[in-house]
This record gives sequence, structure tokens and C-alpha cells, in this order.
Amino acid sequence: MGRITSTDVLNATGHKPGTVRNRLNELCELGLLTRHGKARATWYVRGQRQ
Repeated sequence: MGRITSTDVLNATGHKPGTVRNRLNELCELGLLTRHGKARATWYVRGQRQ
């Protein structure tokens, strides 16, 4: 799996930015995604817990 950004998710789902941000944060907390970078340079990859 490659990296994704919140913009990738926004474009794929059409959800509001706040919703996407909340869901990405939840997936990170669950260990399903790992966050890299900060602010606009943030990207995600599959986490340790799959």
C-alpha cells in the first residue's frame, strides 16, 4: 500500500474536510494508519495493526 493524504480521501469520498480529518485521526489511534509529516505535508500509510 502506498501513501495517501487527506486530499486523496476528500477527492475519493466527497466528505467534508473535518469529517475526513476525524476519521483519519481515529484510524491512527486504532493503529490502522500511521501518520507522517505535519500540517499540509501530512501523509498516511498502513499501520502496524492490520
